[in-house]
Amino acid sequence: MQQLPECVGMLKQLLCLRINDSIAVPAGLIGSLTSLQELKIWPVDDVSTRQFVKELGKLRELRIIRCTIHVMDESMERDLLESLANLHKIRTLCILGSALARGITGEEARFVPPQRLGQLCLECFRFSGLPAWIISSLLLSLTHLDVTVHVVQEQDMETLGRLPELCYLKLNSDHTRLVSIRKQATNDLRRCFRKLRFFLAPSSFVRFDLHGCKRDPSMAHSTMMPSLEALVFSVHVRFLKDMDMQPGFGNLIGFEKVASASLQRVTATIQCEDATAEEVEEVKAALARAADLHPNRPTLRTEMENEHKML
Repeated sequence: MQQLPECVGMLKQLLCLRINDSIAVPAGLIGSLTSLQELKIWPVDDVSTRQFVKELGKLRELRIIRCTIHVMDESMERDLLESLANLHKIRTLCILGSALARGITGEEARFVPPQRLGQLCLECFRFSGLPAWIISSLLLSLTHLDVTVHVVQEQDMETLGRLPELCYLKLNSDHTRLVSIRKQATNDLRRCFRKLRFFLAPSSFVRFDLHGCKRDPSMAHSTMMPSLEALVFSVHVRFLKDMDMQPGFGNLIGFEKVASASLQRVTATIQCEDATAEEVEEVKAALARAADLHPNRPTLRTEMENEHKML
């Protein structure tokens, strides 16, 4: 494996550094480049990752950071949170990798996002709930959000819906099987994901709740994700069946009622565990029917998981 030359640490005015995943970085080098505004780095082992996590907080001029960090323990997690809190000028914060199974609480996740933060991807953390600092008053410029939380509350979706510039949302949740999105007041377009184009909830079922639209159903299209182009979600067949909300699954799907002007692609992963073959087929038929009923006739792609665990 190649190593970045030590002399790079002498480039005190260096503004941009991009390092591929086959190059090791000497300890202490990154922390000396305090003028950096853009950094792309893939630490090659646990030792270099720990060193980088501590050095990152020294790079207070950073606007763009893209890296991979596999958080190994609470000490590394704590150091990373402290370093990120120092990046007051950051605009693109993208940290891929893996997180600890435990959820970070609100007290641990103290963070004041910079005013110009535009892209936020934090695969390196799992939060117990949506962090309190993800609100429209602090994130006026946020266009891209990729976050993992243990539990998604209905109020969280209202909060996310108010982010004025949000175009891409990936919401991962290990413990939330149903994400419900309610229609808000028709005269309050701040609450409706008005610019969202891509919505990914790879572990949860997305339900569009149009309760309250009966008086003016035509308004539902203009007030719930009016710009949505692609929707990704999971269907936990057994979970939805156990909800016993109505016979069949048809009324639960809901995407045929939103984003009529723009929806192009729908990807659904059908979770077959503890469901019968008949129930799985019923879900597939309901999805196909919803796509067929949608004015745009979006392309529907279905994938099956845990077929070997069907009843």
